[in-house]
Amino acid sequence: MCEDNRCGFLAHCSKVAYNHTFKLNKWYEEDTCAKVLDNMSTNYKFVSRYALDKMMTYVMKVTDIMLDLRKNHSVGVSFHTTWMAKKEG
Repeated sequence: MCEDNRCGFLAHCSKVAYNHTFKLNKWYEEDTCAKVLDNMSTNYKFVSRYALDKMMTYVMKVTDIMLDLRKNHSVGVSFHTTWMAKKEG
């Protein structure tokens, strides 16, 4: 089930006996919500590598980089992490 109550995504799974796997029983609708938001493991080096080409092409604000990552890659990063990446780049 998705964390967003308005989303209709739902999947029913069951554990396979004597095994470390799960079996997908039923799948309802597609999950259209962003997959990974507020990612705590994303660091400024990742953001810097991602945004380096774009920052060289045109001037980007910190919020522009954050929105681009969220929209195109479904990755949410904090303002501070993005600011550090821009400073390094």
